[in-house]
Amino acid sequence: MVISDNNEDPCKGIDLSNVINLHESNITSEMKKYDLIYLFFYSYFCDHCKNYLSEFAAASKYFANPEKNLSVVFARIDLSYSPKLTDEWNIQSYPTVFLVNKTEKILYKGQKSKAGLIKYIYRRMKDDIFEIENLNEIEKYTNSSVVVLSTLRYFKTMLFFSFQNYSKTNMQADFVMCLSEECLRKYGHNIIIYKPFDEKINNYLKDVGPVSGAQPNSVQEFFATYGIEAGAPLTDNELNLMFENKRKMLFYARHSSNKDQVKYDSLMKELGLEFRSKKIYTSVLDIEGEEVYENIADIFGLAPQELPALLYYDLKEDENNQTNAILYSIRNIKKEQLTKEYIKDYLKKVDDGKIREDLFSEPPLESYDVSGLRYVIGRNYDKDVVESKDNVLIAFVERENPISERLVDMMAELAKKYPFKEKKIIFAFMDITRNQPRDIDTRKEGIPLVVLYANAMKDKPIFKLTHKNIAKIIIEEIEGFLYKSLNWGNQEQKKSDENKEKKKEDKKESDL
Repeated sequence: MVISDNNEDPCKGIDLSNVINLHESNITSEMKKYDLIYLFFYSYFCDHCKNYLSEFAAASKYFANPEKNLSVVFARIDLSYSPKLTDEWNIQSYPTVFLVNKTEKILYKGQKSKAGLIKYIYRRMKDDIFEIENLNEIEKYTNSSVVVLSTLRYFKTMLFFSFQNYSKTNMQADFVMCLSEECLRKYGHNIIIYKPFDEKINNYLKDVGPVSGAQPNSVQEFFATYGIEAGAPLTDNELNLMFENKRKMLFYARHSSNKDQVKYDSLMKELGLEFRSKKIYTSVLDIEGEEVYENIADIFGLAPQELPALLYYDLKEDENNQTNAILYSIRNIKKEQLTKEYIKDYLKKVDDGKIREDLFSEPPLESYDVSGLRYVIGRNYDKDVVESKDNVLIAFVERENPISERLVDMMAELAKKYPFKEKKIIFAFMDITRNQPRDIDTRKEGIPLVVLYANAMKDKPIFKLTHKNIAKIIIEEIEGFLYKSLNWGNQEQKKSDENKEKKKEDKKESDL
């Protein structure tokens, strides 16, 4: 959720005459009155809700025309004033749109535009396939979407059934049929994928084909393989397509301002073309680019200082035939690792089970070290902290909290000062806005909080560092806490030894 400091009313200046206003007290009774209703959840404090709300209002005017002969009600709910609905509707971010009928609630994942909202209604209520008379008409679809074009003349074939069946389930692409002589002369009886052509990127194909095979899922398989061009940046619509089609993805995350990182973009295209037969999609994530890339980096817990990075989103079936998504990552990837041979070998090791895997949960990232400081997440908490045979000093912090950031910096400094080989202690932190520890009540204890799991001392395994004002804590106090709790010896003696050592070094320098 993006919170604005300006607190500007997202509704200001938008004509909402065709959008009803709902809240906690009337949403249930009002929804019963209508067969089909669009619900727009937002917040007064959301700084990017206004553009989407404007498109939403424009779509409401379209259906207000009685000639459309469609009874669709548009409604908005400001969760700032109806907070209970956030949990009831499982709202994860602002804005969120649902399409609700008498039997189901459908989370809208289409384009955030008037055209996308209107198109979605028609596809849900009328037809999933649009007909065009000539190829020029296809441009009105390719300007905003991926298009699957059928020039199949015979409607009773398995291939057409596959096309028709997939059109009903895929809401991220447009399905178009053209049987003109022009279409048949150019493509014959075929399935073609059309994509928007972007001259800036210059690596989109205008059309791809043909599809091979004639099975119930032939078109879906074809689309999953060719739907998005190899190595191309993703729009959020295309990202939804990848997840919807259960596509494996290899991301190269980098800064656009760093020329040394950008020069490896072409490698992702080469790899994408090679991996196409394995249904692995490759993409470049410009973390300084569009919002969709920044969101992916945030979801994967990718910090700016960890770039460039490779993120491999894999899919595997378990013994119960359930598909699990797994994330593998190489953060701060080195130049010698950015080669076709190294990456192909890495993915082969993943397939062979030689690389440690972590189940993709919320958040979807693995525990990793940043300059010796370990970032612990929920599903690895017991293994990395509670069950560790070594001592673990962990800071429970809140993301985007200045005090927390300062504490994490101190933990990183301690990790460098006390190497694991010497002291047998792991320095770590956990972001409690993403995860909650299983044996510490952070709400009761207060955040930030520093806890020592002294597993080497079985009689008293847990120590908590308390301080009147954690904002004023200094690194020496944390060191003193460690020395006292782990019986490392007298800290005053340690300081004296450090001062003597420093004087020796200063004397050597002065002698030189």
